[in-house]
Amino acid sequence: MRQSLKQWCPIKRIVQGMIELKNGDFCKILEVVPINFALKSEREQEQILYQYKTFLKTCDFSMQILIFSKRYDIEGHIANLERRYQQEENEKVRGMLEKYLEELRKIAGNKDIISRKFYLVIRESGKSESKYKRSMEEIERAFEEKILKVKNSLKKTGNEVRNFERDDEQVMKILFDIFHRRSLKNTIYRKDLLKWSRI
Repeated sequence: MRQSLKQWCPIKRIVQGMIELKNGDFCKILEVVPINFALKSEREQEQILYQYKTFLKTCDFSMQILIFSKRYDIEGHIANLERRYQQEENEKVRGMLEKYLEELRKIAGNKDIISRKFYLVIRESGKSESKYKRSMEEIERAFEEKILKVKNSLKKTGNEVRNFERDDEQVMKILFDIFHRRSLKNTIYRKDLLKWSRI
């Protein structure tokens, strides 16, 4: 099982917030914080769409858009609030917590709560045009240029872009969520599950 997973998984290692693939290429994951498009005026929506189309047209590198949905553990959130309610001494705060808990229980009873994350995955070749292996500094600089373009372009649409620069653990958590998306409710992230060199 371990050997078949090792053969299937394209990831060699995670280094300085970058994913190094077995074929020598590198990937970078950026999180895009969404805006509430529905609350915008018609004119604002048109402007946002125009800026987004401009970004896609002028983007001169390949990019993957990943939308990741998972059930939000609202029961765990309710349990934490109930514990806080029991410990709270201020009557006004207890009253607010009680009303909030009532609303949450209604929501939990009616439907599943879905949380969505939006990511952009950009790629950089590990080799130069002359087929020589590129240094990590060269690859990082190339990523920086692409990330700056993405940030500046999506800022015009009102979106914030998060770059997990040198944050290997955050990248591992995202990959963990992707690989365990069918069993997230009962699966807890552990560092040892994503030691790629040991898969």
